Amino acid sequence: MLWITIVFILILLFISIYDFYHTRIPNFFSVSILFLGFTYNYLLFDSTGIITALYGLLTGLSTSLFFYRFASLGAGDVKLISAIGCLVGYQLILIIIAYSYVVSAILGIVYIKLWGPWYQNKKLNTSKLKPKKTLSQRIPMAPGISIATFYVMYNYPI
Repeated sequence: MLWITIVFILILLFISIYDFYHTRIPNFFSVSILFLGFTYNYLLFDSTGIITALYGLLTGLSTSLFFYRFASLGAGDVKLISAIGCLVGYQLILIIIAYSYVVSAILGIVYIKLWGPWYQNKKLNTSKLKPKKTLSQRIPMAPGISIATFYVMYNYPI
């Protein structure tokens, strides 16, 4: 069971870094977390674990689809939250979603104030293209989701 947790943490770290630089989340990693979630719950709880994983998946999907529609959450973030819901279950995914919006808001302010101008100046110096405005760019939410997931998994063990 420890190897599933280690692989899960490594995948979340990679997704956070990738989303920070590219503002997208590859589907392969969300599917990997989904597979880990079903495997973990099956090994831990047998056939009822699969039902728990399915409930977590559906809870994460339905809640994040609401935010996708009304709060401009990205499609990769919807898939990531659904996959994490499959691993942690339907009780904890709602807490993770609430915490991830708070953490992402704080990280978004830091991103706009610090990272955005530095990155724009770096791109401006290396290319002749006109840079995008910082406020029109998407703010990566995967780091906030990952930090919230780590916090919830540490404080509310599965």
